[in-house]
Amino acid sequence: DKEERYALNVLCEQTHPDLEQIKKRIRKNPSLLYPNPGHLSRYVDGNESGHAAVNVAEQYLFPLYIAAITPRENTETDLELIQFLIEQALLLPTRHVNFDKGGLLCKGTPDLYPLIALGWRNKFHVLEYLAKRDPPLLNHDDVANVFFKCFYLFDNPGAIPTLLNIFPKFLRNDMNDEIPVLKRFVVHSARTTQDIAIFQTVVETGLRQNPDLDRGVITGDVIQTLVTRKYVVGLNYLRDQDPPLLRPEDVVELDLFACLANSSWTQFTYSADVFLLLLELDPSSIRVRTNTAIEKRDGERVFDKACHYLPIHIFCEYLMDHIESDEQFYRILGMVLGLGMEYEVGGKADDNGEVLVHGYGGIFEPCNGTIPAKRLYRYIGRMGREDDDNDGNHHDHNNLRTGNRSSILETAILCETEVDWIHNSFLPNILEDMGSRSARIVNYVGRIPLQYSISTRAMTLGCVLRVLDLDESTIDEIDPLTGLMPSLLAASAPIGYYSIYPKAQLDVIFELMRRYPILPALYV
Repeated sequence: DKEERYALNVLCEQTHPDLEQIKKRIRKNPSLLYPNPGHLSRYVDGNESGHAAVNVAEQYLFPLYIAAITPRENTETDLELIQFLIEQALLLPTRHVNFDKGGLLCKGTPDLYPLIALGWRNKFHVLEYLAKRDPPLLNHDDVANVFFKCFYLFDNPGAIPTLLNIFPKFLRNDMNDEIPVLKRFVVHSARTTQDIAIFQTVVETGLRQNPDLDRGVITGDVIQTLVTRKYVVGLNYLRDQDPPLLRPEDVVELDLFACLANSSWTQFTYSADVFLLLLELDPSSIRVRTNTAIEKRDGERVFDKACHYLPIHIFCEYLMDHIESDEQFYRILGMVLGLGMEYEVGGKADDNGEVLVHGYGGIFEPCNGTIPAKRLYRYIGRMGREDDDNDGNHHDHNNLRTGNRSSILETAILCETEVDWIHNSFLPNILEDMGSRSARIVNYVGRIPLQYSISTRAMTLGCVLRVLDLDESTIDEIDPLTGLMPSLLAASAPIGYYSIYPKAQLDVIFELMRRYPILPALYV
């Protein structure tokens, strides 16, 4: 029996097989079709047929597997051979697991069986026969296996369009209740090469097969996974369809910025492209924190408490240090800050939408114990200068519409995160470039910079003196809310920043009274 089996397997391995000899041997002894042990070491090492060496125990090898894995130029002969082997095997009693389909699902190796080998070897003529046979031998689950094995084992995504033409109903949602199967297929058609052709075929077939569905097989979790995999060309393709399959509302509803931030940050070029795409798709998302908390990572190590990020936080934490192209970096930076200013991220407004305090694009919005301003300071050094320069000239930095230097001073003072850095580094630099006009620009309640600098969360003495030096005549201005002069206003300030540096409060009060000693007499 071993000799007969060996001889049959050798015949099935030939690129130009003797079909009559094969048929004669099988009709004489049909049990040769079963996967039984044989002396087949040549198939373990590879042979003159040209197919790759297969690391497999001998007992896995049988005629159908060998015929399926052997490449042949003559497709008619190949189909006739495999068709005969399958049809004869279907007449046999089922003695082995998965042998009910003529051995198509019976393993030839631990990871490979004839059906998968047909997809690997691009034997679509055989797959088409299996799909069109009555009754068919190729069902939904079989097609799914062929599809995914083509991706994972053989890196043969080019087989997908042909497989879809053979079995287009695979992408019907009613073929299988497990939507994740469809999601896996759509997502895995998105290759890291950013090739669009296969993905486009999948999407278009899914739309045709699901006319009752708004977006075919493009479900919310499919879009989320495409973002996680940073499949830029696929996302652009979905966005550009008519009607679009990727829509502005998806950015917030599907929490796509969180999907991007929680993904692997190894392909930073693609990460930056996806980040830019999401902002362009829905500019208003610049003001929305992620619904999902994002874990801050250092390589594979997770640290700090997970929190909800704004897009500007994602840019600062994950992107800005890894974008190689200066052009792309400044484009994203300009968009993040520009949209942040436009949508008043971090700002305060009244019921009528009138801006009370500028948010400056969210640069003072806290996240993970820090603020974007600390990372971005060297790029935003001119914010607000256009309205304050002594020469009256207008300066435009990155086309940003900003408030003024006194306004950014107020926003920084109100920030409760990175207080030391703000008061010791940020504010001195801001004050250094402020012009004298800034000293009398009032905020929404009518206070000038000196007054709101010392009223709630006062600055250090050095910063207060810089504000005062802008226009020393402001030292006799009465606060419009309390009616107090500056020194008494500083003395009445609630414990806040001063609780960190208690002596600072006394220094400010003393210096203001020293510079304007007649103050006590005004209240006698």
